[in-house]
Amino acid sequence: MRMQKVSKQLELLSNFYPIIHFILIFTAMLCFIKSPGFFSFLYLVFIVYFLSIIIWKILLMNYKFPEGAARIGKRAEGGNLWLIYYNLQAVYNGSSLPETILKAIPFAYSAWLRLWGSKVGKFVNWTPGCQVVDRAHLIIGDRCLVGNLSYLSAHIMKKNENFYTLYVKNIEIGSDCVMSFRATIGPGAKIKDNSFLTAGQAVYPNQVYQGSGDE
Repeated sequence: MRMQKVSKQLELLSNFYPIIHFILIFTAMLCFIKSPGFFSFLYLVFIVYFLSIIIWKILLMNYKFPEGAARIGKRAEGGNLWLIYYNLQAVYNGSSLPETILKAIPFAYSAWLRLWGSKVGKFVNWTPGCQVVDRAHLIIGDRCLVGNLSYLSAHIMKKNENFYTLYVKNIEIGSDCVMSFRATIGPGAKIKDNSFLTAGQAVYPNQVYQGSGDE
């Protein structure tokens, strides 16, 4: 299938998705409270967790998601798929509750990230307060610990005089790694096997890190 370019109109329309998604979640919750049952619960779960993923998968069938740098905003020639992707995740970035529930269920959060497109190994421990901002851009090995309030973002933005530049690249984390409290990991960062990040430590965009955290 030939990949199309994202239109500016589609990008602009995606700005309405967060409020639409919120309204759908709210009405699904009311429906479940009013008529609790298997099907109303299933509908609520679908709206909260699967609607955005299905839309994302459909978009990927028609549009290619390039990594690297791109201009975005009013002065950009066309639309940007990342902006649509970010709007699809707005509810999860704005409220921690949906993903906190998944983190309380063994293996559920790892499965959730895999549905978005990330590659997640076995026995990864996600603490309740950690945050993965770009859910389709993480590659992480086995037996890792992602500490509380750790922040993993596979994108950064820079404002120039007349436009914004967006940079997107996968985060790669090896096996048996520990990210302590408030660790911050940027786009393109590569953390080697058996690495340990101390509290508040940052791994900057495109930085390759391997160490105990004391270096």
